[in-house]
Amino acid sequence: MMSVFFHTWDHMLAIINRTSLTYKLLFTSIAFLCFPFVIQAAPKPTALVVNAGLAVFEMKPEDTRTLTFQFLNTSPYPWRLSGPTPIRFRLKGLGNSFYHSSWITSEIPTRLKEKAVTPRNIGTFTVTLQAPPAFGIYTITPYLIYGSVPVAHDSIELTAFVGYSIPKPESPVLVTPEPAVPMNTPPSGMVAGDVSKPFLDREPDIRVGLFVVEKPVAITSETTITVASGSAVHDTLGAGTVLTLIPEGVSFTYQLPNGTRKTLNEPLRLIAEGGILEVPSLEQRAQWNTALNDNKFRGTLELYYASNTARFWLVNELPFEQYLKGLAETSQGAPPEYHKALAVATRSYALYHWYAKKKHGGHFDVDATYDQVYRGYGVESRLSNFSSAIGATRGIVAAIGEDVAVTPYFSQSDGRTRAWSEVWSGDKAHLTSVPVPWDQGKTLHGHGVGMSSLGAAAMAKEGKTWEEILKYFYTGIELKRAYE
Repeated sequence: MMSVFFHTWDHMLAIINRTSLTYKLLFTSIAFLCFPFVIQAAPKPTALVVNAGLAVFEMKPEDTRTLTFQFLNTSPYPWRLSGPTPIRFRLKGLGNSFYHSSWITSEIPTRLKEKAVTPRNIGTFTVTLQAPPAFGIYTITPYLIYGSVPVAHDSIELTAFVGYSIPKPESPVLVTPEPAVPMNTPPSGMVAGDVSKPFLDREPDIRVGLFVVEKPVAITSETTITVASGSAVHDTLGAGTVLTLIPEGVSFTYQLPNGTRKTLNEPLRLIAEGGILEVPSLEQRAQWNTALNDNKFRGTLELYYASNTARFWLVNELPFEQYLKGLAETSQGAPPEYHKALAVATRSYALYHWYAKKKHGGHFDVDATYDQVYRGYGVESRLSNFSSAIGATRGIVAAIGEDVAVTPYFSQSDGRTRAWSEVWSGDKAHLTSVPVPWDQGKTLHGHGVGMSSLGAAAMAKEGKTWEEILKYFYTGIELKRAYE
């Protein structure tokens, strides 16, 4: 029923846009009289940025480059290629300076690749840019429009160096050890001389976006919960107390069991010192055993408001190694050397984004679904072998020169991996196409870039070490220690 009204409203907007000013006023008045409930109920279109193209790139004057952008539709209605309210991809800033003959118009560079994208699915936009003839450093800001309404999503900013080389910044990431300082003892199986002095003085915390909070969320713990915001502590609640977080306005509200509500102006943080926080309303049940529900988390849970998308998030902040142990990216029975390779790949991927602070607008480092599948505390005991592999490789990451390497991985290939440039924009020297004979004859599952999980597990069964597996799939990397 409601979808009929939305469809009618869409068509009325289309009619209004084709009429004179006088008739626009008339039609608009009729619309507000006839469809007030629709107007009030219509939610703002929203999206999550899944692939933000290429943050910084070089181009020669008048050369072309093709970039791909992907957005998760978090609106309650589908995006469509055409119709009265099509989804459109636009460029702000100096984007029009990069006009290419393939563009639909000077303002619309590309169309949605799919005919329709239903809620919780990903829409793709591929755009070709042609650099202007003038040398310069150009900033381009892509964004989406639904009909005539801007879609709320994390901001994207591209920097194009036309005619110039990208300056290499001084990296705070890796520090070359001084010859006089003895090396750290590598974990069992580590190639001698392959581990550097740690470049972080301690293990960092990582922020994980668990889910968008659209309705009140209950939180409880078997230990004492401290309610804080900023440097202030507002309540200390006993074990078993159920606290409710309420997303409303742009403030941070929580409700105590006696009905008392308190509203704060800073993100609301819940801390269970030495304990585990539980979200009873969260349903993340294992397909193979529905009695298992992954709704418990170590560390801190935070009610956070992302102003650029006008959405509340529940964010889990916890130590890096504990985060890795909560990943559900493998099985308990996989080969130990594969588990170690995966532990380093997941750590490197997460630390890369921890440093970049770009993928989710700086609000959190990774999300729990589309970056790496994170299910929290319940996974630790179920995947104890993977937890052991994380401990055995503690702090070790893949590196290229003085940078932590981004290390994507996927389920299985069709006999070869894909180079970064085949799937995403730009190029990464350590992500080239390599043959995966262990996957020969299989169907490609996943994006195909980086490490094939099936191929890596087969290599481990043949006796390959985790270092050999990583260096096979990620060309030219070194294995270095990020922290003790």
